Amino acid sequence: MIRLSILCIAILTAAATATGSLPEGIAIIPVPVFISDSLVFSFDDTEPASDELVSELGLSELPFVIGHSSQYISGRIEIEGAPLLLLLFQNHTEEISGWLVSCSDDGGIIDYLYVYYWNSEGFASRTGFVGADGTVVVNEWLIDESGGSTEIDTVSLREDGFFEVNGNILDHTNDE
Repeated sequence: MIRLSILCIAILTAAATATGSLPEGIAIIPVPVFISDSLVFSFDDTEPASDELVSELGLSELPFVIGHSSQYISGRIEIEGAPLLLLLFQNHTEEISGWLVSCSDDGGIIDYLYVYYWNSEGFASRTGFVGADGTVVVNEWLIDESGGSTEIDTVSLREDGFFEVNGNILDHTNDE
């Protein structure tokens, strides 16, 4: 299993080259990549993306980017025949969220997909897998008063940069 410690090797070593374009120096994350609970990413040892860079890349326009969390651009995933994907993490007080963001050649945001979640309470988690063919598998696990359930979505990254849900499996592990 590929460990995600590769994600923290290089984070934004250069500023954006021009308005509307992606910055140089973002680490390339090889596919396949597992975005899972084995995530080894030290937010203490890594600087968050500046507010200026987040704004310049258009990330501040995304509905999940909120002012009281820190944004970390962990790397880019390049899949042949598909737009560039950025892996973006947010560090909140007691939780971490992760998103795949597809970008056009000129740096514009096309679409985004929620692929990772961890919280200190441990009642919910979300993990992801990105295959070399652009298939993304998202696994969500939740424990509530009715028991535990797992939901698995299979998603394709289309050539136009949009994510398309192909299938859904719902497993209520503790249903009676």
